[in-house]
Amino acid sequence: MSEFEVHPREIADKSRPDALTAAIKLALSLESDAVRRNTQTFNRNRYRAIVQLPDYELLKDRARQIKEFSLNHLPELITRLQEVIEGRGGHFYLAKSAEQARTFIADVCEQHGARSVVKSKSITSEEIELNPELERRGIEVVETDLAEFILQVADEQPSHIVGPALHYSRERISALFERIFKPDEPLNSGEDLTRFARDRLRRRFLEAEVGISGANLVAADTGTLMLVESEANIRLTTTVPPVHIALAGIEKIVPRRSDLAPFVELIGPSATGQMLTSYV
Repeated sequence: MSEFEVHPREIADKSRPDALTAAIKLALSLESDAVRRNTQTFNRNRYRAIVQLPDYELLKDRARQIKEFSLNHLPELITRLQEVIEGRGGHFYLAKSAEQARTFIADVCEQHGARSVVKSKSITSEEIELNPELERRGIEVVETDLAEFILQVADEQPSHIVGPALHYSRERISALFERIFKPDEPLNSGEDLTRFARDRLRRRFLEAEVGISGANLVAADTGTLMLVESEANIRLTTTVPPVHIALAGIEKIVPRRSDLAPFVELIGPSATGQMLTSYV
């Protein structure tokens, strides 16, 4: 076992307190190094991207105005959104609690005979503890975002809203995959890891009966969901399975589809340092 595989929950010999303490200290040290390096990379990329936006402050002001207006007019926007979605043959459900939300989603999955569900990254689904509810009902949940896939393999929770596996280094991910999956070839690079995950996940999109996504924003006038990504897993999650469920907080609703524009320009630079995400 390499040092990158050491993690407190993986230590089997509980009879050696000194070894356990040393392992915990090493694991925490490695996580701290990964968090520091990854955070610094995020910040550097963000600063570089922002200075390339000549109207950055104007875009921020416009986005703030849209969100403030939306929050002040939520009741009518929610009503409008429901009318539009149902008028187009969709289904709308306003959950008043985490329990209501996860129960409704699990019921829909059962109604469609789902045995397997693919999910794109959704912090909201983590907050309402959706996965345990689906698994309790015998429904397999497959995380398709690369970082979420890594954490699902490691049986861990996200550590960051944009980079859920921020605390993982490439070396530690390689060690995890090699220990769990025992691949035929070593996974030494980011490209190797991505290719390996893609090959494992591709068939899962085709097998799933339901796809579950979040939503960066929702336009009340058209029912449009705005989703930004760089892996194409969201596109597959929302279009390949016969049923798509979008889970979003009501604060994601904006009045018009045209209101999405400033957010499309801001999200990439602010979140990952990209001028534009690969897919919108």
